[in-house]
Amino acid sequence: MRLVRDLGRRKLRSSLTITGIMIGIMALVVFGSMANKIDALVKGGSEYYKDKVTVSAKGGYMGIGGVLSTRMTDQISQLDGVDVVFADVAMMLSDD
Repeated sequence: MRLVRDLGRRKLRSSLTITGIMIGIMALVVFGSMANKIDALVKGGSEYYKDKVTVSAKGGYMGIGGVLSTRMTDQISQLDGVDVVFADVAMMLSDD
């Protein structure tokens, strides 16, 4: 009973303490869920890309930066172990 009476005497301090505890618990729950979601996204991306190869022109990276002729798709599709080849266009977003 004394504990409840002490909480009532210092209302501001008690409410700030309770609010801080609630914010802390909420932060733990949110960060835990975000960690699980990010982990699932990384695992999914790893599974999707583990048997795929990206080909780009010299000086390019992940299809950005270099120009590769679409005729190269015929040559690449004739390589052993290649099932599907498709051309893709990717450009960096510019403010201009």
